[in-house]
Amino acid sequence: MPNKILKKLAIQLAPVLPIIFQQSVETSTLPDDWRNTNMTPIFKKGGSHEAANYSPVSLTYVCCKLLEHIACSHIHANLDKYNILIPIQHGFRNRHSCESQILITLHDLMSYFVKKITVDVAFLDLSKAFNTVPRDKLLHKISHYGVNADQHSWIRNFLTSRHLRVVVNGEHSDKI
Repeated sequence: MPNKILKKLAIQLAPVLPIIFQQSVETSTLPDDWRNTNMTPIFKKGGSHEAANYSPVSLTYVCCKLLEHIACSHIHANLDKYNILIPIQHGFRNRHSCESQILITLHDLMSYFVKKITVDVAFLDLSKAFNTVPRDKLLHKISHYGVNADQHSWIRNFLTSRHLRVVVNGEHSDKI
C-alpha cells in the first residue's frame, strides 16, 4: 500500500494495524509485502564510479517499519529495565551517541594526563561492525536475555525471510 494511501486512510487504518501487528508476532510471520526491501545506493563522497563511495539505504514498507520500531522499543525497554547493557554501551541507545562516547573518552584521557599516567590508545573504525553481526549469535543472545519464544521466532523470521532488490534510477534488479 503506497504511503499516500496510508496517510489518507490513517484514521480508518489506525484501529486495524495493532491487530495485524499482534497477529504477525503471534504467528511469527510477516505479510509478504513487508518482507520486500528496495535497496538504493546513496552517494557519499569521492569518485562516483567506485562502489565503496556509496551507502546502501534500505526502503521498506511503512507498516513494517512501525512494527520494527515497536519491537525495538520493547526490547530496549527490557534491556534498560533489567540493566542488561553496561553504562559505557553507547550504540543504538537513547541519550547515548558518538559525541557522548567521545566526551567520556576525552574525560578519561585528561584525567590520566593530569595524574601523569601513561596511556596506550588504539582507535578502531567500527562503522560497519553492525553489518557483520552473525544473525545466529544475535538470536542466541536475545534469547539469553529473556526475549520470549513468540518474539524470538518473529525476530528470526524478520531477520531471515527477506527479499532484496537494488533500485537505481528507476531500474531494479531481480529479488534475491
